[in-house]
Amino acid sequence: MYRQHENPEKLKERLNDLHKDYCCAVDANASEEELIEIHQEMEELEERIHHAWMDQEEGDE
Repeated sequence: MYRQHENPEKLKERLNDLHKDYCCAVDANASEEELIEIHQEMEELEERIHHAWMDQEEGDE
């Protein structure tokens, strides 16, 4: 299966933004559903970051 190579630094920036969004949502008493959605997106980004770093390391070899 083909996977698009992504820039891990840009993904980390997006993850940091999502973390801030999550904190703001908690402070604003967001619904549990909304918090779960943000958290799931954060987990997906963490996995994409991991793969992006692996891809980058393979490219350096």
